[in-house]
Amino acid sequence: MGGLYISALALAGADDMDQAVREFTGEDRVVTDYVTEEILAALPAKDVAFLLTTSALTRLSGDLCDEVLGATGSGARLAQLARDNRFVIPMDHHAGWYRYHHLFGEVLRGEMHAREPALVHRVARQASAWFEQRGELEAAVEHALVGHDEHAAALIWRHSPRMLATNRVDTVALWLAQYTEQQIETIPELAITAAWERLTVGDMVAMHRLTDALERSADRRLPDGSPVEAVVAILHALTRADGLSAMRLCAGRARATLPQFSPYQVIAHFLEGSAATYLDDLASARELLVEGIRLGRDVLPAVHAQCLAQLARVEVAEHNMAQADRLVDEAVRVIEEHHVGDRAPTCVCFAIASVLHLRRGLTAQGEAERARGLALFEQAEDLSPYQLLGVRLDLAQAAVLAGDLTGAERLLHDAERKLMRFPDTGTLDAAAVTVRAMLRSASTPEAALVEPLSPAELRVLAFLPTHLNFSEIGDLLFVSRNTVKSHAIAIYRKLGVSSRSAAVAEARDHGLLDA
Repeated sequence: MGGLYISALALAGADDMDQAVREFTGEDRVVTDYVTEEILAALPAKDVAFLLTTSALTRLSGDLCDEVLGATGSGARLAQLARDNRFVIPMDHHAGWYRYHHLFGEVLRGEMHAREPALVHRVARQASAWFEQRGELEAAVEHALVGHDEHAAALIWRHSPRMLATNRVDTVALWLAQYTEQQIETIPELAITAAWERLTVGDMVAMHRLTDALERSADRRLPDGSPVEAVVAILHALTRADGLSAMRLCAGRARATLPQFSPYQVIAHFLEGSAATYLDDLASARELLVEGIRLGRDVLPAVHAQCLAQLARVEVAEHNMAQADRLVDEAVRVIEEHHVGDRAPTCVCFAIASVLHLRRGLTAQGEAERARGLALFEQAEDLSPYQLLGVRLDLAQAAVLAGDLTGAERLLHDAERKLMRFPDTGTLDAAAVTVRAMLRSASTPEAALVEPLSPAELRVLAFLPTHLNFSEIGDLLFVSRNTVKSHAIAIYRKLGVSSRSAAVAEARDHGLLDA
């Protein structure tokens, strides 16, 4: 009731009530005068000292108040103040946590800042250390910021990867808003946090500016001992389009220099493992991604799921389809369990899952995953250009399997244009050829030949103009050399030719291959 009363005092006589409510805070003069002259003046001095000193705390418990006051008995005092309706409100019914009524708390903090600002900062810093010792990092950050604690930047840096990974982007942005742009760019912990926060929301201009600022501090070390240049290397691996080998090199450099317990290790393993996959170094890719899965479990759930999905791609390349299916199912489960299905990078998982499920004939599930993958892909700014190429090709293949040939053509055309511009694209070129063959097979009229080529034969035909031998074509199509040879012989017979070069020429005449 006291809160309602002081609110009524402050709002009385307002010409514009809506505006008055919006602007109403504990700094209102009427509220301040009422609290100081009518409430605090009526309390014993020891209670006033208790209220003012603890006003820097966002929540209160007996143990915490004892810590910052250097006293005992705070729990009983809080319980008594709550019973006496002294604007102390229990936060639950059993754990002994309280908070001040927000208007009352604002007045108390204002009084303390006017009387003893240094004490406000000291109490907040003590509270920050108390929460940090108990693993409550979010509360530790909030109190460190109130206390103008230099350690706040390190706390924000330490806690932000998990926050960003679990959709707490707004909270991280609020923390960063307590600093100037110059402070953020000159304090590596803040610049790293801000770069990831900007990357998460797709502000690539700001992310690149922050990366440039970090490069100027590359020789410095972070609180866990890791070099700033390692995080810069990860950002480069994520954003540069100068080749899969360069992406792999950057991620590998970061992995080798980061502490094993760093959350950025998960990202480094994923990026290096992805590059190795597309460079056809499957043994290295497997080792890196398996370790990324281990490191990412319950740390960065979205990246954990991406490692699972990328490992599924390795299993597909090695013809272990049952294991690939199991991995994409696990990736989707992790995404749903941790509620990160609206994070754009998870398009990696939904794209490959849709391909595998549509291949298995799980049409409804595959279509749902394709739709989610497409929606997330359109928002995906914080993936490497090569990851985005892989996702684009997966979604094109899923579109062919789902019968959406227009959608497949659009995605494949975009991928082919980017492949022409990007250097060192590894197996992504061959993947595009495969999808092009699938699309051509799905759209070729039955009457093109007296005896039309089968879909499998059309897929082999797409590779006949290349320098690849039958074994290499088989590897790309996940079939044996003998299967490719059998399809080639059938192609020659149906086209009425006796050699590979003649088959290519005849197929072009029939419009089965681009001229």
